[in-house]
Amino acid sequence: MTGNKGEWSEVYAFLKLLNDKRMYAGDENLNLISSIFYPILSIRRDSMLTYSIDDKSNIINLFNDGNIIDSIDLHSFSYFISELLKNIKNSTTTTFEIPSLSDFLKSLHITKISSSSHNKQDIFIKFYDIKTSLVNESGFSIKSMLGQSSTLFNASGSTKFIYKINKCDSNLYNETKLLKPGKDTVSFLIKNGCTLEFAKTSNNIFTSNLMMTDFIMPELVANILFIYYSSKNSTLSSIMNIIEENNFLNIPKDYISIFYKYKVKQLLVNIALGMMPATVWTGNYTANGGYIIIKENGEIICYHIYDKNRFENYLFNNIKFDTPSLSRHKCGYVYIDNNDYFIDLPLQLRFIR
Repeated sequence: MTGNKGEWSEVYAFLKLLNDKRMYAGDENLNLISSIFYPILSIRRDSMLTYSIDDKSNIINLFNDGNIIDSIDLHSFSYFISELLKNIKNSTTTTFEIPSLSDFLKSLHITKISSSSHNKQDIFIKFYDIKTSLVNESGFSIKSMLGQSSTLFNASGSTKFIYKINKCDSNLYNETKLLKPGKDTVSFLIKNGCTLEFAKTSNNIFTSNLMMTDFIMPELVANILFIYYSSKNSTLSSIMNIIEENNFLNIPKDYISIFYKYKVKQLLVNIALGMMPATVWTGNYTANGGYIIIKENGEIICYHIYDKNRFENYLFNNIKFDTPSLSRHKCGYVYIDNNDYFIDLPLQLRFIR
């Protein structure tokens, strides 16, 4: 089996959680909170196989459609988990095999590395909630810090924000053809007295999905995105400071910081757990458990939707804007439509670490 660092990280999380038999919560700064944890009863990937933990022994019982098909001893897990972590960290190629794990993974009935890329959830965990005394199975999205920083929101043809360029003329338009698309072009336009006015997004479904969070969300994100492309700021928290200073919605002074941060945190959670740009979103979370983070040292922490405030703060403090391939997405340059000048800027969000 072959996979990249992110895909092998999903296997790592699966094995380590089975071995640890519990998930620990993380604070907004990625620190493990030892006093908050969720005892794991079973784990399921995106197949019919359920790995049930027998807490009284060191055995995992494997079920298929309710019938037990195998029992697996946990004694060897620690060695293979360490071997997997070492290979993920040391790999220098985009995709790679780990021959030393091949037989072990087969013995666990693992036939593929990663879950479907069309789903927000990578793993399903049934756990006992100490606070409520309830047993729940929830879907979690896995994010790994073992390779390149993960994306929260990928750019596509549906995620372009379209801006009308005011005070532009044919001379400036011709000069922009010599510039690098994106930030250089936007900076040039601003230096020459142009203003960018948000017109719409490139996809009506995406607009509607944004408005599910709040009717002002398309305009708010457009303002945030403009600051990214017109300045040296890239982290969400630094850009939000500028949004609050500008206060384009004229929010009363005492509510400025509360209002803008609250709205953006809501959007981040919606993106993280359910919303896709080009698919009609009903407001339901598919990754209804939250996020599982694999830290650089191999430690695993969880941001459960039950601890929504910690999850929101983690997202807000750890997201930055990223410029995707502008040539591939065909944007970042000035074009003419019905004698007006426009520029399309794509939205892509990435974790800082």
